[in-house]
Parts: sequence; C-alpha cells; structure tokens
Amino acid sequence: MNRTIRTQSRLLAVVAAAALALAACGGSNGAAPIPPNQTPGAGPDVEAPAAPEAQGTVITVIATDTSLQLSESTFSPGTYTFVLENQGSMPHDLAVEGPGVDPVASPLIGPGDTTELTVELQAGTYELWCTVGNHRALGMEATINVA
Repeated sequence: MNRTIRTQSRLLAVVAAAALALAACGGSNGAAPIPPNQTPGAGPDVEAPAAPEAQGTVITVIATDTSLQLSESTFSPGTYTFVLENQGSMPHDLAVEGPGVDPVASPLIGPGDTTELTVELQAGTYELWCTVGNHRALGMEATINVA
C-alpha cells in the first residue's frame, strides 16, 4: 500500500507541474499579446511601419465576405485613399489595377480591422478586388470609371 501512495504522489506532482506550466503561458492560445506598433510575428525589436495619412479623396470600402461596397460611385482623376473596413468574418485586403496603376494591394487585415491604400487614378477603368483565395469569384470586386 505504501508503494501505491508513493506512485499516486508522484503522479499528482507531475500533473501539478504540468498545470502550472500551462497556466504560465497566459491566454487561450498561448500567444503573447502584440504590443502597439509591432508587426505580428516580427519580434520585439521590429516595429510596424507608421500608417500613412490619408491623401486626396477618401473613399470608404466596406468588405463583407461576399462583397465590396464603395462610399462613392463617381470618380475624377486624382489621388484617392481607399479606407478598407473589414466587416466580414475572414481576413481581406484590397487590390487596385488600371491605367497607370500596376496591381497594388493593401495589407491583409482581420475581421473588424481597417487599413488604407493610396493610389493616383487617371482617366480610365479600374478593377478593385480582394486577393484572398476565391473571394473575388464570390463577389468581392468592383469596377470604377474615372472620367
């Protein structure tokens, strides 16, 4: 019986040590929170680039998981800052391509996040879309005409 008590005591000690180790990890996924102005996964010494200030005309683009909705429908040549608001449940970005603009995309953002993309538009037709997986095929695209 003495041997059984020693075995149970050792097992209890191992379980207690494992529980303490897990508790020390913190949050539910064990990841440390990312300090402000730090790029996820970049390490403690790498700061995220400062967000550029909006330039020119600001256009809000609401991204759901199946559409892009622009706050404006009339465009004239000039500088535009597209402010992407992710109101979907998956990560999204915004790409723009057209006359004088090779395909360029905003950073990928998670649900509830916002990012900006500034481009110079000239007269012509431009495509806007989400580059993630098959999101464009699901309807996350828009065409604008600049006149």
